Amino acid sequence: MSDEHGQASQADESQSPREKKFIALLERLANARPFAKLRFQAPLLEQSRRLIVEPGGIEILYRLAPRLDEAGLFHGTDWDDPAALMPGLVNATLEQGSRDLVILESLSQLRLLAVANGVATHQGISAEQARHFLTQLLALNLNRLLGPPSETQRVRLGPLAEAVGKVFHFLMGHIGYGDILGHLIDEIWRILSQRPLQVAHVKAMVGQIAISIQQGSGDFGEARLGADRLTSALFGPTQGCLDDPGLD
Repeated sequence: MSDEHGQASQADESQSPREKKFIALLERLANARPFAKLRFQAPLLEQSRRLIVEPGGIEILYRLAPRLDEAGLFHGTDWDDPAALMPGLVNATLEQGSRDLVILESLSQLRLLAVANGVATHQGISAEQARHFLTQLLALNLNRLLGPPSETQRVRLGPLAEAVGKVFHFLMGHIGYGDILGHLIDEIWRILSQRPLQVAHVKAMVGQIAISIQQGSGDFGEARLGADRLTSALFGPTQGCLDDPGLD
């Protein structure tokens, strides 16, 4: 019993004041009745914004992501059902959403990463589905990995703008930084094999890959051929245009 108490004391001592406050607010939310969840969500979101900009804050939030979900942080929000989330809508939230919406989006991404890594489960979405979502998310937001946030973002979000970019790098580190573009290309071919009716998000992903090729960013390796085929199919001239000699 004394050993357990000693370990708990050491854990408390290693926690920063903001982490301690965050955990206290998390426990209050977890213990709140469903009709009272909304009242306790706002203070926890505020503390999340403070914690995420601290060194090591993203790792802490990732570790606690399953508890955030269980406590009801996403209850009553658009992020309550992760299976219904669409990666193509994330950028609009990050570009135009309030600070609360931006931090909710970032926390949801960390929650999905926990599911993808098998350290958490969520009804309705498997580890494979979570990984597919994050792969598409990274493909559609390669600009957040290739450069700093815009001045507009810095003014609107303050330190949170830098933290959003760090979250994407954190995701990339877990999904596989060295060959992420290869994963993205495979993901695009997987989607296309299903002959989807809506292809706007696929075109956006191919566009991001084309930018990466042009800028020489990333290690395509054996996936370069597939990348060239995709970009050529989207941006290259059709066979009819190639065969047309034109007019003198």
